Amino acid sequence: MDQRARLAQITTQLLTLEHRGQLRAAAIELHALCSALTGLDDGTMEPLDTDPIALDSGMAIGPIGAARCILDYARTSKFMRGIHRAVQVGLESFPDRPLEILYAGCGPFAPLAITMMTQFRPDEVRFTLLDIHKRSLDAARELIERLEFAPWVREFVQADACSYRHPHQPLHMVITETMQRALGKEPQLEVTLNLAPQLCAGGILIPQCITVDACLYKPAVEIRSAPAEDGTPTSPPRVRIKLARLLELSLESLPLWLNPEYPSQRLQRAADEPPGLYPILTTEIRVFDDIVLGDYNSGLTYPNRDQDLDKLEAGGALLCHYQRGSEPGLRFRPE
Repeated sequence: MDQRARLAQITTQLLTLEHRGQLRAAAIELHALCSALTGLDDGTMEPLDTDPIALDSGMAIGPIGAARCILDYARTSKFMRGIHRAVQVGLESFPDRPLEILYAGCGPFAPLAITMMTQFRPDEVRFTLLDIHKRSLDAARELIERLEFAPWVREFVQADACSYRHPHQPLHMVITETMQRALGKEPQLEVTLNLAPQLCAGGILIPQCITVDACLYKPAVEIRSAPAEDGTPTSPPRVRIKLARLLELSLESLPLWLNPEYPSQRLQRAADEPPGLYPILTTEIRVFDDIVLGDYNSGLTYPNRDQDLDKLEAGGALLCHYQRGSEPGLRFRPE
């Protein structure tokens, strides 16, 4: 089997399989295939392969770190499924051909593009692959050439996605997966605020919506409530008592973010709540339509504690705001 046919087979598996073990194996195979074609693997010690770039809007992880994201199999599979469905919707919605798709932060393997190239013709989709790391872009270019996918690519662009202006209109879809859980450290917010307004009317943003909530949870049942390997829920159920939605990032919420007076959120805990509850941040990513990454589905959506949020005790209150700039993320302070 040639490499392109092998990629098509892996893509089909990631788009259709449900068993987590099978999805994990497919993601590992995708990473191995791209690594073999580019020579970029975990054994490298080259700083250009490993070092992140500090931006005014957050940290852009290095090529090796970006490549490893494929191994988060639920993340890879869900994003692929969401994009596949979004392209189908786009082909029905837009008479222009091909669909103009900007993939910002494509990394060295551009996994969300090369897999779609096995599913759609070059007269249906055309990608602009953008990354700030030259090493990533060079590897992506080599991968595209070796898989003979050049007709699917408009161009390769080395640029900061937080300031890039796309010269080719209309722009039908923006894909950007430049995030950590709770939108900390990486520049997902600033990339989205720059690129989403460049979409044409009715254009599609991937992911469609990211939300971060502050909740109360009960550590005593958290681990015991983990679903089985086949996804079967267990008992007792996890405890989630929502305190507040701290942020939402979507096309609908853009006007709020573009307002410099974006308001702080107030968190209040009841004085008479049951014992054994602690505050936690939960992240949900709606890739497209009903294709969603929720609690523990992915490294991006693992609930996480925050040392300042931990100071919110029963009967107390905190104010929360999202700090933009070189160290982005949620910040908490006493009311």
